[in-house]
Amino acid sequence: MTRTATRRLAVPAAALVLSLLATGCGGGIDASAAPEDATTDDFCLTWVRQVTTLVAKVQADVTQERQLPTGEEVADVFHAWAEEMKGVGTPSGMSDEARTGFKEALEQTADLDADDFDPEDYADDVDLVAEWASLSSEEFHTTRALSTYIQDTCSSLYRERGLL
Repeated sequence: MTRTATRRLAVPAAALVLSLLATGCGGGIDASAAPEDATTDDFCLTWVRQVTTLVAKVQADVTQERQLPTGEEVADVFHAWAEEMKGVGTPSGMSDEARTGFKEALEQTADLDADDFDPEDYADDVDLVAEWASLSSEEFHTTRALSTYIQDTCSSLYRERGLL
């Protein structure tokens, strides 16, 4: 698959991640134990790994097996990523609001299961506007703070490494 095709797959994968994180489930991991002294590079590169790993998995399965990965396989990618992010933690310069969003994201990701990744469900039924609108004011602000932090802090690194 070409680099352009990889980037095209990364956009829907990122939208899926955001929609799943915005649904408000959660509780399968204690993210409060995550360190608060990660390097920016470690944080950013580990954060983006969720999308790149998922895209690689989809590419391999579609190319080799002519099918999408199962919901269980996708959930496993997210669970492994959440555990890795917990180990890396957040940079010391991250705001408290963004750090809370980080912890919520990990807890929600750890609680995902195969049923959350049924392609027939999310292909037609995901309404990102409705998902975001369903967040409480606090959830919205912490999610937005995390998203803004990642965009402001990690985008140049992602571009530099050819990930955007």
